[in-house]
Amino acid sequence: MRKKPDLPRQARKRLRKHAEKSEVIQRAKTEEALRESEEEYKYLFDNIPMGIYRTTPEGRILRANPALVRMLGYSSFDELASHNLEEPGFQPYYDRNKFKELLKNQNEIMGFESVWTKKDGTSLFTRESARAVKGKDGTTLYYEGTVEDITERKQAEERFRLAVESALNAIVMVNQQGTITFVNSQTERLFGYSKDELIGQSVEILVPERFRSNHSK
Repeated sequence: MRKKPDLPRQARKRLRKHAEKSEVIQRAKTEEALRESEEEYKYLFDNIPMGIYRTTPEGRILRANPALVRMLGYSSFDELASHNLEEPGFQPYYDRNKFKELLKNQNEIMGFESVWTKKDGTSLFTRESARAVKGKDGTTLYYEGTVEDITERKQAEERFRLAVESALNAIVMVNQQGTITFVNSQTERLFGYSKDELIGQSVEILVPERFRSNHSK
C-alpha cells in the first residue's frame, strides 16, 4: 500500500522555509535602512554648518566635523585632535570644571555660551549644547554636542553697546510691560540713578511725580 504523505510535516517544512525567507528579507531591509541612516548621518556630519564634536571627560577630542575644524582655524581633524580641551589657553574664558559639573548633575546642557581660542589666537564666541553619554555602570564614556559660532552676533552687540554708551542723549529701553531693561551711562548722569537701581523698575521712575498720573493713562 502506498504511504500517504505526512501533510503536517510538509506544512511545517514549508512554513519554516517561508519564515527563513522572511527573516532574510527582513534582515536585508534592516541592514539597508541602517546603511541609509548611516549615510544620512555622515552627510549631515560632513556638511552641516554647525560644529559637532565628541570628547572624553579629560578633554581628548575623539570626533569633530569639518565645520568645527574650520571654525577653530585648523587644516584638518588630526591637527585639531592633537590639542586637548583642558590645555592652558584653549578656552581661556571657559570654566570647563563648571561645564563638567553641570553635565555630571544634569546629563545635558543647552545654550552654554563661552569663548574659545582659535589656532591664530583670535577669539571664537560660541553657543554650545552637549550631553554626557554614560555606560551601564553610570560612568561617563564621552561628551557629545554641537557648537554654534556666534562671534558676529557678539561683535554686533558690542558695537551697539559702545555706540549707545557714547551717545550724548539718555537711552532707555523698556519691555511691553513698561519695565526698564537697559539704560546707558548718560541716563545715569542725567537722572542720578545707577543702572542697578533702574533695571527692572517701571519706566515711571524717570517721570517727574507731577507728570506721572498723565503718563500712566
